Amino acid sequence: MKRFFFLLLTLAISATGFAENLVVKVTNDKGQAVANAEVVAVLKSGALQEAKLDPADGHYKCQPAEECVKIYVAAPEHEGEVKQHPGTAGPVTVTLKPSATKSSLITRKTGVIPGVDGLIIPVFDSSGHTWLSATKFSIHDNGRKVPILQVSLHHQVDAVTPAGKKFKISVVDASAEASLLEYTVPK
Repeated sequence: MKRFFFLLLTLAISATGFAENLVVKVTNDKGQAVANAEVVAVLKSGALQEAKLDPADGHYKCQPAEECVKIYVAAPEHEGEVKQHPGTAGPVTVTLKPSATKSSLITRKTGVIPGVDGLIIPVFDSSGHTWLSATKFSIHDNGRKVPILQVSLHHQVDAVTPAGKKFKISVVDASAEASLLEYTVPK
C-alpha cells in the first residue's frame, strides 16, 4: 500500500510539475551575480514563496506547492524585475539593471523603504487597480499631500518625509499579497 501511495504521489507531482524546485539565477547587465537580491515566486493562488540563496551554486531556490505564475526580483542599487514564469525546467535567468539612483524592494502587504521611517502600503484591489498609501511620510499628487493615490505601473510618485526629505516611488508590479517597488534615495 505504501508503494502504491508513493507511486501515485510521484505521478501526481510529475503531472503538475509543482514539486520541482524553482531555480532563479540573478545577474546584473554584465552577467555578474547580484548580491543581496530578494526573490519571491507569486503562485497561481496569489500566495508567495520566498526563494533562498543556495551558496553552492549562487542560485535562488524554492519548491512551491503550486504553479508559479511570476517571479519578483529586487535588490539594493538595482531596478526591480518581474518575470512571467516560463513553466519550463531549468534555471530562470533574471537580469537586474544596476542604478546609482534607484533601489527596489518586495513588499508583503506593507514594506519599509531603507532610510525612511514609516510604511509604504501598496494595495492591489479586485478590479485590478493599484493604490499607494503610507504611514509617517506623505504621498503627493501634483504637489498636494494625499492619503491614498491610485497609481499606474512604472509611474513615479512623489513622497516626502516629515523632515522634508524627498524621494520617488513607483510600482513595477502588484498582486494581492505582494508588490515589487522601486524607489529613489530620500534627499
